[in-house]
Amino acid sequence: MNVLVRIGGEALAIKEYEEIGKNINGQPVNFSMLFDPSIRKVLWVGFGLAVFVQLSGINTIIDYAPKIFASAGWKLDTGLFATFGLGIVNFVFTWISILIIDKAGRRPLYIIGSAGIMLALLGLSVAGFLRHFTGIVVLLHIILFIVFFAAFIGPVFWTYISEIFPNRVRGMAMSVSAFIQWISNAVIVEVFPAMINKLSLGITFGILTIFALGQLVFVVKYVQETKGKLLEEIEGLRV
Repeated sequence: MNVLVRIGGEALAIKEYEEIGKNINGQPVNFSMLFDPSIRKVLWVGFGLAVFVQLSGINTIIDYAPKIFASAGWKLDTGLFATFGLGIVNFVFTWISILIIDKAGRRPLYIIGSAGIMLALLGLSVAGFLRHFTGIVVLLHIILFIVFFAAFIGPVFWTYISEIFPNRVRGMAMSVSAFIQWISNAVIVEVFPAMINKLSLGITFGILTIFALGQLVFVVKYVQETKGKLLEEIEGLRV
């Protein structure tokens, strides 16, 4: 209550305090609440985004950047230096996301980012099929991928799932989403080397392109805007 008064004054604080109280309702939290039909759809959205954010390849690109650059004909030291450069790009464009997320909104950024990484992965796939998976072509497409992910998806994902889950299960639901996200990461990072070794580069990045396309379709169909809405209002959305 003290915090609410400091933010918006006593009248607004009393109203918000009552809304929060109704929303939480003093109910004990247990895992079975995640299967409540009233919140099943919003959980589906959160868990789906958690899967796609990894299957579309971000940690695969970052973790195996030296190997990817080696496949493009780069020497080891040059590839490692380029990987360092990707970290700088990731850092800079994450700050851009922080600056624009509350102006542009969550859904538009996620759609732009999903389309952008899909095109970057498609470019890598086409380069692999055409046997032009070399030098600057690979570097530019990977930079493009990092830019679209860092500025439009990465921070937006964590912001969005922290907003859409109902207050009464938010902590547990976010924990499960984080768990699902890292399980998905473990799977894709584990199988990526085998994909490169047993499949062609074109097919490997083609599969990641399909996952990115799946993410784009998922976001367009299921993700609703939460910008400017109170957490209690968001819970009332039919996500």
